[in-house]
Amino acid sequence: MRGGRWGNLLRDGGDAILPVRGIRGDKPIFTVEEREKLSDLLARAVNPDEALTVEGLHGFLFGLAITPEPVMPSEWLPQVFGEAVADFASNVDANETLEYLFGAYHRICILNEQDLLYFPFDMETLKEDDLERIGEWAYGLYAAMCLRLNVWGIDERVVTELEMSDEDRYLSASCSVVLGVAVPESVPELFEDARQADMGTITAILYAALPEAVSTLRDHARKVRKTLSYPPYDTEELIKERLCPCGSGKSFGDCCGK
Repeated sequence: MRGGRWGNLLRDGGDAILPVRGIRGDKPIFTVEEREKLSDLLARAVNPDEALTVEGLHGFLFGLAITPEPVMPSEWLPQVFGEAVADFASNVDANETLEYLFGAYHRICILNEQDLLYFPFDMETLKEDDLERIGEWAYGLYAAMCLRLNVWGIDERVVTELEMSDEDRYLSASCSVVLGVAVPESVPELFEDARQADMGTITAILYAALPEAVSTLRDHARKVRKTLSYPPYDTEELIKERLCPCGSGKSFGDCCGK
């Protein structure tokens, strides 16, 4: 996903395409109970190094919620835990534990439908450890975006600056901001056409632009959803149709979720 339309973030060494407006995040990422249960759930990953962090999980669910096309749980669960998914003591254990994950997903989808889903961090009162949390959150969002590249205008076509509309440029810049925060090692490639600049300054620009980038992506997704020919999907139905983690090959609703 690197390069191409992702590389159009800054030109002339620091003039951001995105207008950076103050967007304050004042909502907790998860409730206290959700955080406790989801932390336990992620700890059950067969390969913990492949699992998302709690902040990364919220960014991922945020990304799924705003994606205008359906993404089946059987497709996105491996992105949360890794290919081996998770280890549960029993079907009952799997059922009870996963309900918190899908409950949180459904709640975030409802917030999006109600136009109440916002970037969750207050960028005006950041603490030092918040930068790592924001990076993890952005990585989760980036992982969700990777599941539907076409939605975000990322494909194999080569599009020149002259062929891009202003809306395309904002969308491309927003994708680049998310990528730069999520995958710091991609920053040099994002800025390959910019004049020599201090990487600390560039990183600060990326973090400052992230709230506006997220808002741009969310608004773009809403416009795309209005153009879709099929009716809006029901997240509760998607949850029922997910493959059961017990390995039966049946849907969760016809297996452990009865």
